[in-house]
Amino acid sequence: MQNGFTFGMPTYYSNFHLGIDKVCPEGTAGYAPTAGKIESVVTGVEGGLTLWFRDSNNKVWRFMHLSKTFIVRGQAVSEGTHIFNTGNTGKYVGNTPHLHTDVSNNNVILNNIHNFIDPDLYLKEHTMTYKPNTIVFSKADAEYYWVKSDGRLLFIPHDRLSLAIAMQVGVTVEESLKNQTIGNF
Repeated sequence: MQNGFTFGMPTYYSNFHLGIDKVCPEGTAGYAPTAGKIESVVTGVEGGLTLWFRDSNNKVWRFMHLSKTFIVRGQAVSEGTHIFNTGNTGKYVGNTPHLHTDVSNNNVILNNIHNFIDPDLYLKEHTMTYKPNTIVFSKADAEYYWVKSDGRLLFIPHDRLSLAIAMQVGVTVEESLKNQTIGNF
């Protein structure tokens, strides 16, 4: 699936996009990304049919523009459970069917990008195992990331990659990057 709007980018309707849009055909099956519980299923003007999902890390996921859901409020689900089909519902879909996904800390606070997490990075952190204090290349999105000692990923823009690699010589990556800004996490 290709991307539409990505996390944090300006859109024609907002200063920043709170999640990611993946262009996909209507009726594409959507699965629970982790174990968790269905918070609610609502129909809104902007997002159309929307499923709210709370994962085991207490993060709230919203899946928007759906055509159908298969789960009811309060139901616990395991990772990989078929929970929805994509659609083309709501005000902000235009001519291209897509799935909007966003992830927020504990509760959704609209118009506060700092309460939201980049869903792509969040999934990478929670579904892949990396050696701490290394730089890794993601084949999925052809980007480089620095793995912090706590396992979190820091995106490294290509124009800062040589600096990040040079910083590894003779000193741990975490210490060398402590006061450096080489990307956005």
